[in-house]
Amino acid sequence: MKKILLFLLILLLSSCQIESEQSYDSLVTSNNEFALKMYNNLGEGNLFFSPYNIYSAMAMAFKGSSGLTKQQFLDFFHYPKNLDQQFSSYESELNYAKSYNLHTANALWLQKDFSLEQPYVGTIKKYYNGEITTLDFIHETEESRKVINAYVEDKTNNKIKNLIPAGAISEFTRLVITSVIYFKGTWQVQFDKSLTKRSFFHSSSGDIETDMMVLNPNDKRFNYTETEDFQMLELPYSFGMAMYIILPKEDINGVESKLSVSELVEWQSRLKPTEISHIEIPKFKLSTDYFLKDKFSSLGLNLPFSSSSDFSAMTKDKLFIDEVIHKAFIEVNEEGTEAAAATAIIMRLTSVNTKQINFIADHPFIFFIQDKHGNILFMGRLVKPNNTD
Repeated sequence: MKKILLFLLILLLSSCQIESEQSYDSLVTSNNEFALKMYNNLGEGNLFFSPYNIYSAMAMAFKGSSGLTKQQFLDFFHYPKNLDQQFSSYESELNYAKSYNLHTANALWLQKDFSLEQPYVGTIKKYYNGEITTLDFIHETEESRKVINAYVEDKTNNKIKNLIPAGAISEFTRLVITSVIYFKGTWQVQFDKSLTKRSFFHSSSGDIETDMMVLNPNDKRFNYTETEDFQMLELPYSFGMAMYIILPKEDINGVESKLSVSELVEWQSRLKPTEISHIEIPKFKLSTDYFLKDKFSSLGLNLPFSSSSDFSAMTKDKLFIDEVIHKAFIEVNEEGTEAAAATAIIMRLTSVNTKQINFIADHPFIFFIQDKHGNILFMGRLVKPNNTD
């Protein structure tokens, strides 16, 4: 009897079988290394994120960095030397392919009257297809947040809402970098809705009743492999992309401990067309959100988030990254998959005059009331609030 029946969902950049002679090997490798680094460090329980979306957003911050900050970006993400050219070419193929519904969008949201270095602006426009919009974070903080969130919601077919929560942007914000990705695809062989049934998903915390989709492929063949530790199945969409499911035979932790880019490449190389008599996977929907500043810092990417950051290739003003927010959504049903993700990088001034002052009267204090002449009319001390009449 299997102790745990869990599956690991992997939507890797390498699964995008784009019809092109262009090689993206270094881009794919660095993104997938980052994907597994984040997978292993985003915590327990359900997990879903778009490594490529985060990778893309952070690439736009990286292009504005210099010195030790730039080197730390490189050490963490391993961006290829020809990142601009590879990224531009790859994004063009993603966004303009006719065979599937997948698109990305990048944008810079700039405080009005705040200047960016023109070479940086040119790079973002030319290679990252970045839109540049000016807002007034100083005087219209909340309105600016709502404008960015509405843009993200529109670009993700209403799947990513309220990306930037209230309070995340302040009057000291000078730049917000956003990146979004949206995907919708139908299975090459769709599940029959009439066969979907209530069944149990066996989690480490107990059995969970859920809707299980059923596929009896008949003569259809699916790419499949099996080891002593797991089964691996490729479920293709009706074009050159696929979902890969790694199903541990026992404990998921044992399989996860072996996860690496080289191992995944090796496992995928073993996939062979195989007749599968019966397939069941749960019908599910996930929405996740992550605040990544502390996670990045703990993994060694800390300079961009400190007052010692160097973004001099972006602006003459001293900026640092205040927070990186990532939200993701996925729905898997009998017809196919819909997924979306968005990342916001919030950058603010490091000047000493940006210190926020809080006034919290939660201990004894003195108070008095004066008239316009300075005459004290009332005076007192509060040491124990009394809210009763």
